[in-house]
Amino acid sequence: MANTSALTRELSLKIVASLRHGARRFSQIETTVGARNPVDLSRVLKKLCRDGLIIRRVIYLGPPARVEYELTDIGTGLVDPAIAMVDWIGKYRDKIATTRRESNAAKAAKRAQALADNAAP
Repeated sequence: MANTSALTRELSLKIVASLRHGARRFSQIETTVGARNPVDLSRVLKKLCRDGLIIRRVIYLGPPARVEYELTDIGTGLVDPAIAMVDWIGKYRDKIATTRRESNAAKAAKRAQALADNAAP
């Protein structure tokens, strides 16, 4: 089974959606997707290239070289689902975060109780 974890990251979905109108440079993608960390953006772009969803094209017009990213045919097929997922994430982000915090708090309380039970004479 293929590892698709890179595809399900919100940043990956935003990148795919941002490339739907054609090739873009790194800084354009960074601005469009609102990436907070250029290292993370670079890592995700490399993974999307590795998986065949985008291509990285180096254009030599003189120093410095220009790098553009563009969707492949496979990546183009992901545009509509990516846009839908980004919209869904935006709609439910707060609810998911709240549920995650509650779940983590419940697990921590359960662990603390188990430690207390084991420590009791």
